[in-house]
Amino acid sequence: FRSSRLIRATGWQKQQIVKLEFSKICATEFYLTLDSDIAQLRKAGLRDLFPDGERALAGVETAADYHRLYRAQFSVLELEAKTRYYEGSQRLLGYERPSERGGIFFSETPVVLHRSCVTEMLDHLESRHGKGIVETLVEKDDWTEYSLYFLFLEMTGWLDRFYVCGGANEVLCLEKSVWQPTGCYRSPRFYDRF
Repeated sequence: FRSSRLIRATGWQKQQIVKLEFSKICATEFYLTLDSDIAQLRKAGLRDLFPDGERALAGVETAADYHRLYRAQFSVLELEAKTRYYEGSQRLLGYERPSERGGIFFSETPVVLHRSCVTEMLDHLESRHGKGIVETLVEKDDWTEYSLYFLFLEMTGWLDRFYVCGGANEVLCLEKSVWQPTGCYRSPRFYDRF
């Protein structure tokens, strides 16, 4: 895709669109996405990302995880943000998520994406909205690449075909995460060199 189409996109939108558009040039069946604020601290291999040797591992987060990890006020904000992104992604996809799936969110970065599933999702969005993916996504800001992707897998019934779902600490260890200021967490976070 031509980067000139991304001119109207915010930086937050651009980095998400690039991760999705990469599927069109990716030469492997799966690819790993990492944001710039992720640091790998332990040795990991293919078995860590593909526990059964075929399907990728996806972390799943719930409101209970947020209530356990975060102070009450931040927990509510995190839940509201995730809910907003998932509802916005459902509208973009034209998917009515079953009520029993409400409050279930997929972990963000690092994430192993299935190349063909991403391109199918992009094709679906372009067909549904009658314009290119960049134009479609730049007009909205209530989505994330991962909420779109995992909801698309749910919608198509492909989630279990390509993923083994684990808890909130399976890929990114949300329990030990230092993504937020220490005051957001129930147990303090330390940002020293160690």
